[in-house]
Amino acid sequence: MRRPSVLLVVAAIAAAPGCGEDPEERLALRTPQERSSAEPLAEVARAGGQADHAARARPARSVAERLRPVLRGWGEALRRDRNRRAARYFALPTIVAQGDVLTLTTAAQVRMFNKRFPCGARLLHVQQDGRFLVGTFELTRRPEHECSARGELLRVAFALRRRKIAEWRELPQATGPGSAGSENAPEDSA
Repeated sequence: MRRPSVLLVVAAIAAAPGCGEDPEERLALRTPQERSSAEPLAEVARAGGQADHAARARPARSVAERLRPVLRGWGEALRRDRNRRAARYFALPTIVAQGDVLTLTTAAQVRMFNKRFPCGARLLHVQQDGRFLVGTFELTRRPEHECSARGELLRVAFALRRRKIAEWRELPQATGPGSAGSENAPEDSA
């Protein structure tokens, strides 16, 4: 039997693809070209589309009027000191912002949030503002609570999910006509 000569083996290795003449080039990293045929998984694309749609969704005036009973019902439950009933108007989890921003994840936390209100609230006006519904409430007496702000106005921005309050954000009072412009996310009162 004949053995291949060492020269033939060395020549074959040197001519192999990927082995350039420059040893540094062999070790260089290269990013592969982007493939136009690569697409995200269908469920990832669908979830991204739903998130984009939700971010652009803005309730129309008719939607604000249709959701008015939710805001009015919450205020009525608060006025009558029915914390469990007031809590049923909230989705879980829910975001509340009254100075600090909190995420309430249990029904007990939502009940406690409603229980701590010193005043009741009577809905006066609802308007659409960006992705929020802004409710203007008159603060009223509440049984077994001491309300020192009776008669003052409270403005709250609500984001609703399936007719439940998903975000509750207290807004600062407007100081004059035209002082509160359109907003996509209310500024937290600090």
